[in-house]
Amino acid sequence: MCTRMMVFLVSLGAIACSYGLACADLANDQPFRGLVVDRTEKFLWLGLPTPAKKGAVFDIMVVPGSKVIARAVVSDCTVDSPYVARAKFVMEDPSAFIPVGAYAEASYSEAIDDRDVSEGYESIRLGSEKSPWSLKVGIFYPDDKAVRDETRALWPTVEVSYRLARRDECILEAGLGYYQGKGSLVSDDLETKRDIRVLPFTLNVRVKNGKDRDGSYARVGVGAYYVRDKVSAGGAEDKSSVVTFGWQAGLGYESRRGRSVELKYTDVSRTDFRGFVLSFGAKF
Repeated sequence: MCTRMMVFLVSLGAIACSYGLACADLANDQPFRGLVVDRTEKFLWLGLPTPAKKGAVFDIMVVPGSKVIARAVVSDCTVDSPYVARAKFVMEDPSAFIPVGAYAEASYSEAIDDRDVSEGYESIRLGSEKSPWSLKVGIFYPDDKAVRDETRALWPTVEVSYRLARRDECILEAGLGYYQGKGSLVSDDLETKRDIRVLPFTLNVRVKNGKDRDGSYARVGVGAYYVRDKVSAGGAEDKSSVVTFGWQAGLGYESRRGRSVELKYTDVSRTDFRGFVLSFGAKF
């Protein structure tokens, strides 16, 4: 709690200092200046006196007039005060470290945004990028009545996903899941037991509704599914396994904290494994 409070106070102080720098800049036509108020592995958040243009390039220095240790390109910026821009950065000095409070400088004519409406700009939330790992736990409802009768109506399922790439609203993920349906059916005094286990490895594309961290999304994916089906009745046992193609598609919602709920449909060729999945997920 103390650490978070210190970071918050430093951030507010940095933004306040950037306003002070701005007053001098406007009066003396000096370079457009700001301060680093937060950072992650790939992005810097810059406290600025006015909104910055998308694509504006800032030189990052530990203190004014010192060596340039990184260059940051603005990807988006808040349109209301206090103005904070998110910028992707590249280190000029690999051995250097960018501290909170570092100095940022750009040309006013190239960086300042003088439009009344800033298209493509969004509210920036300070904080770290969420982990690329996510875990989903849920239930699977088989679409085939015979499968439901011989196993059960609801199966447990789990999936671990890793974010491979992200570009604007599109996210590419790799996922590894597990399904199991196990049960029995008694007919004409004959008990039939069935145990189906499915292990899918999929590549999925999620398309978010807007650039905000929270919001709805659509998901579609394809992959290789390992399906093992074991049936036993009257002392006889039949076991089969296959690796085949499958697909899945659905809709979901993810909060800014990385919590999610998702409903999707999955279908696997050459098997009777198909149905609906309702899952709840979280980043870790």
